[in-house]
Amino acid sequence: MRKPVSGGIWGIILGIAVALVLQQQGIWPLDKLGLFLLPGLIGLIGVLITSLGRAGATAPLAIMLVITLGLAAYGATGFGDMNEVGELNGGCTVQATSAVDSTIVTDTSRMDPFDIDPRGSLSWMAKSGSVFDDYPWRIYVEIGGSEITIDEEASEDNDAGDTENSDTVANVEEYGESRGIPVSQLRGIYKVGGFASVCNGFGFVNILSEPLESLLSKVAAAIALLALIMLIRAFVGSRPPADPPSANGGGEPPGDGPNDEGADRSIATDIAGGALTAGYISPDLSDADLEEDPESDQIIEAFLEERSQELPPLPPDGNPEATPDTVGEVEPEKENPNEGLPGLED
Repeated sequence: MRKPVSGGIWGIILGIAVALVLQQQGIWPLDKLGLFLLPGLIGLIGVLITSLGRAGATAPLAIMLVITLGLAAYGATGFGDMNEVGELNGGCTVQATSAVDSTIVTDTSRMDPFDIDPRGSLSWMAKSGSVFDDYPWRIYVEIGGSEITIDEEASEDNDAGDTENSDTVANVEEYGESRGIPVSQLRGIYKVGGFASVCNGFGFVNILSEPLESLLSKVAAAIALLALIMLIRAFVGSRPPADPPSANGGGEPPGDGPNDEGADRSIATDIAGGALTAGYISPDLSDADLEEDPESDQIIEAFLEERSQELPPLPPDGNPEATPDTVGEVEPEKENPNEGLPGLED
């Protein structure tokens, strides 16, 4: 998988997982900001850090930029609802009290939701300005700007003509399970809305949770950790490799480094090139022929020997009076090897 693609995908996954953890811990609901803007921005960062300074096909990069920027742009439309508070229309009022909090719908907000202890009690009272008879009603949860129905009735009888609806439950989880709502696995902050006849509205509730209490929060945290690791690996793998060291890198003299054989062969080839110019080797031979010729070493040695004879000799050590004219002269052999030695001349 190309690096910008993997960086963008893992970034988006990381953003969604983080948004789920934040929602399950009652920090922020799964609205457009959390479900689209956050993944889009993290995905965009993943695309950039895995593509900058890296040459490659532009099509995958362009596709991931369109996807991540599109997610971020759509999520940014949720900024207008950041300070949204609960509302209720149609002349109705709703008041609720839990084991830890009490409120009316219009006093709730994203930053100050109605807290509910899932294992505690809950009571509510709803009033309407007129009698509802055979009326429909619906309750939904809003996720990423979309409404998901959790309970509804097409027609509710009200033969008594009541204008109030109230009830108290001792345990929220047990009440929810009896109506098919898995409250035991629902934690965090939600935007809850609905309607009953002509009344409609929404508010914000927070089902309190211990750290990573629900199964969803545990799975989201694990996915977030995995996505972060994969994103880091994609970033590290996208860095261009360093220039490889030369055959004689590291300051080592030829023949002493890890590439001794290759370095010696290179030197031999250079010397053979000089031998070629001197006429020792046929110009018809290629470099490959030279390297494979077993007699090339003898040719090179002959070339070096001749070249060494052409160089001016150096003064011998310990004889400061030596001159270029006297260097190399051989002293004639004495008839008496003991001549000049006291006591040994005879």
